[in-house]
Amino acid sequence: MPSHRVTRETLDGQVHYPDKLPHRRGCRSTCMALIVIGLIVAACLGDVEQKTGDPVSFLVILGCAITIQMVFELLWRATYYVEEWRHVKSRHKGSHWHLLNKLLLKNFWATWVYVAACIIFISVIVVQNCDIQDHLWKVSSSLQQVFGILCISDFLKRIVNLSKNPVSDSVFLEKLELLDYGSGMAQNFFYGYLRIILPSTGDEGKGIIERIDDFISQQRLSEDSFPVKKLFILIPSSSYLPNDLKDCSFDWMKSAGTLEKKIRDRAGVISRPYKNSVYRIKNPDDDNDKGIYVVAEGATPCKTLHEVVQYSGERQEFYKEHQKEIIFSFFETLRETLREDRDCRGLCEFVYYDDTDEFGLNNVNVGRLLLQRIEEIQATEEFLRGVRDRNI
Repeated sequence: MPSHRVTRETLDGQVHYPDKLPHRRGCRSTCMALIVIGLIVAACLGDVEQKTGDPVSFLVILGCAITIQMVFELLWRATYYVEEWRHVKSRHKGSHWHLLNKLLLKNFWATWVYVAACIIFISVIVVQNCDIQDHLWKVSSSLQQVFGILCISDFLKRIVNLSKNPVSDSVFLEKLELLDYGSGMAQNFFYGYLRIILPSTGDEGKGIIERIDDFISQQRLSEDSFPVKKLFILIPSSSYLPNDLKDCSFDWMKSAGTLEKKIRDRAGVISRPYKNSVYRIKNPDDDNDKGIYVVAEGATPCKTLHEVVQYSGERQEFYKEHQKEIIFSFFETLRETLREDRDCRGLCEFVYYDDTDEFGLNNVNVGRLLLQRIEEIQATEEFLRGVRDRNI
């Protein structure tokens, strides 16, 4: 392959990209914005030299515009607060102070530089006893200065990224729909794993139901011992998953073997094996509980995200701040994707749950959660059977 079609990394760590491969954007747009601001200021000063404007009035009204812009920004953040009030427990650790901290104290540099500029401007106005209305009248007589003030104040807001804060980032991620991190995780997990192991694919292998039936036959189990023939995927809000589900079930769950492997050639890996674990769920404090069997596992992208949050270095803070948002998006996209797929629909259950208490400790019995979900599924199936029988 010609070298001009492959990325090359030099000894100093610089990466050179071919023309047709995307790479990081630079700061040219910011530099261009600063140049535009400089040209506008020069044009406005030229307007002043021609005695069609007043430099003091220009600066006073520019400061006034920046101050008003800051007030508008605070009002806009107040609208966020009205909505986020409903999500304090789920998104902001149950603390209104934590929410206010996200809205006002994050993005410290941009916000408080603007605040400082506004305070200085107001102080100058008070000390000098300026008549803002008089200055506004002088500036309004020059369309060039009015345009310059509006353009400069807007460009400055964009350059310092004044509107950026964790809450606005969260809203932005939600509006990205299928382009955000969580949705990408879900699509990769579904098409790279679930779409392979769930449906029956003829010559390429048995589906999840056939392999569960084979397990029941091989282990000589009764049908009642395997009440729901589906794959249960655990999605904890904290993204933490142990390697063995026994460790998050208070010994209610124990490994009981694996289903038959499904072998596929995949992306250059020949005969890649895919397998699923079977667990036995039994209340250790109830001697009369015979236990049931279930195919269950944690969503591996959640495990990966947890490791990203723990070890991602300079990006750690961002992922940690939006971890629950990412998991929520992962669950929503995964659920919708499964529902839209005719071959996989009804073969998998997603168990999305809050696995931490108010102190951030993992204290959820996953075995009990699975039993509750199984009971709900059985109750729903019984209800639907009753409806069908009445309609016959």
